[in-house]
Amino acid sequence: MKRIFLHIGSPKTGTTSIQHALERFSKAPVAAIDYPIIEKNGHKNIEIMFRDARRLNRVIQTRIRKKQISYNEYKKTFEQAFGIITRQSESILLSSEFLFGFSGTEVKELKHYLDCKGFEEYYILCYLRDPPSFYVSLVQQLAKASSKIVYPSAFKSNYIRRLEPWIGEFGNQSIHVAEFDRSGFPFGNVVNDLEKRINTFFDVDISLDSAADSNESLSVEQLVLLANYRKIILQGDDGFFDSKSSKLIRLFTELNQSNKAKKPILKSSQREVIISNHYHEIKELNSRFDVFNHIATEFPVPPSADIGGDPNGLEDVFQNFSTADYSALVSRILERLL
Repeated sequence: MKRIFLHIGSPKTGTTSIQHALERFSKAPVAAIDYPIIEKNGHKNIEIMFRDARRLNRVIQTRIRKKQISYNEYKKTFEQAFGIITRQSESILLSSEFLFGFSGTEVKELKHYLDCKGFEEYYILCYLRDPPSFYVSLVQQLAKASSKIVYPSAFKSNYIRRLEPWIGEFGNQSIHVAEFDRSGFPFGNVVNDLEKRINTFFDVDISLDSAADSNESLSVEQLVLLANYRKIILQGDDGFFDSKSSKLIRLFTELNQSNKAKKPILKSSQREVIISNHYHEIKELNSRFDVFNHIATEFPVPPSADIGGDPNGLEDVFQNFSTADYSALVSRILERLL
């Protein structure tokens, strides 16, 4: 019986560490399970087989925009390589956080494709961050490619809407949802949790290298400076990754090595806005999948979402922004550049 394990994200739940661990596993001399390596990042861009160009993630869009490769060329190359692997393999592991954003039609096409390749047993795994934690992590990611700020009042993750197509196509018995909470993972590592699930599903005893991957947080001051830079300097290229803003992020990383960045902490009022916007979804996910117990317990009724309008910037969203630290950061960056 052909079996397949699909890790579909969601974004900002340790997917980089998971994929790096699976890539290291794929290089083992004897591997009972195939983890396809199609390009530098494994196969995380599998979405190109089932999405049109308008719905591709920004990494692929940036490559196409810079004319490094066309959409049709990239899709054809990916389909050929992936098709060979799925025809030959009896047990496959797939991991891409972009799968979490698939529409109902895209999930249906993926399921049809895998069925036609002879797969019969499925394990769909999705890790979820609680909404306030996801917001903090998402802001850090978005700031790298856009100056536009999503404030808590407008933030909505729509977990259930994104899960429903997977449940509809693969059935409840194949869907496994787990909260991304390091305190609940074996040895505090999501890779160890994944390893346990893989071994159970495939009835094997593999070991994944859970070495930590560097995915450093930016401080609030660094986020504000990055947003200001993109807004003022990169007006025409906002929404795409840019070499100059990437250089600025590398400078942040160098500075953080000697002085670790403070992780952004939401103001309690902003956290409650996010919880209020997601309250009914949190309660339903808690009931169906036993996740987000701490929020369900902390807020037996929805918190108030009335904070009198949006903040004026990220410095008003997070409680640990410091004007003095911002000025010092600008000075250190200028010292590096001049």
